[in-house]
Amino acid sequence: MTEKMIRDAYCKIRTIDQTIPDDVLDFMRDASIEKLNCLPSSDVKVSELDGLPENKPLYKDSGLWQLRSDDMKDVIVQQRVNESNNDFLLRCKAE
Repeated sequence: MTEKMIRDAYCKIRTIDQTIPDDVLDFMRDASIEKLNCLPSSDVKVSELDGLPENKPLYKDSGLWQLRSDDMKDVIVQQRVNESNNDFLLRCKAE
């Protein structure tokens, strides 16, 4: 979730229902943005993906991701069952 998504939702709600008082919507928007800023940032940033090995395809098999060799024959790293996508990508980067 991003601040832009919150602001877009605020605008959409405003266009759908004009009867909601401005101060209520402003409070909801501001509280959501404040809460968002307090959350720990655990998402993998696009710049962090630059460290992944080149020419190694990411493949999703049965709901879990795999980093494979460029000929797709060998699995280099496989996502663990309870591993988040972010943790998997960070582990791929470390390989």
